[in-house]
Amino acid sequence: MKKLIFLLAVTALFMGCAVKKNTDFTLLSTKQINYDKNLEKSEKVTGEDKVYTVLGWTTGTPELKNAVNNAMSKVPNTKALADVSYYYLGWSFLLYGEQKCVVEGTALTQQ
Repeated sequence: MKKLIFLLAVTALFMGCAVKKNTDFTLLSTKQINYDKNLEKSEKVTGEDKVYTVLGWTTGTPELKNAVNNAMSKVPNTKALADVSYYYLGWSFLLYGEQKCVVEGTALTQQ
């Protein structure tokens, strides 16, 4: 029983998890927008950019731009996202983990 408690305590030292809501945006885009045409609200979309941690080394840095592009690619003709929330999530367990940034917002389309 003591070995099990010790093993659980040591395992807990090597685990970690974090979720942080970084900020909110009213309008966010990585494309040029023609303001002469109206933007129409479409559906809610989510995009993410993820990197992995192996043996304590990360395979890159999760970037906001990639997460926004991923979300915008889910609805055709999307030029921007409205009412955007930006989250950063990370977790690790012993030798493996993930870090990602997540973007949630309403797609704005333009014909």
